Amino acid sequence: MKALRKFVAAAVGVLSFLLPALPNATTLDADSLLALHAEALGGLGQIAAVRARYVESTIRMESTGLEGRILSLIHISEPTRPY
Repeated sequence: MKALRKFVAAAVGVLSFLLPALPNATTLDADSLLALHAEALGGLGQIAAVRARYVESTIRMESTGLEGRILSLIHISEPTRPY
């Protein structure tokens, strides 16, 4: 849930930066924009029901000098019950 909040906050930041650049665009405060986004995704209950894990790591290839970051958001599916 914390990763989802970070992602949404970053998306709101990017959108609030880009919206004024659009012709005839009106700006919304962050709370209104976040509320509209949550509504478009099916409501806060639907967002809260998503189980995910945010993973961030670094990979380095020895002897090459190559290094990079790996960022991923992993969806955790509900365990299935055998019938």
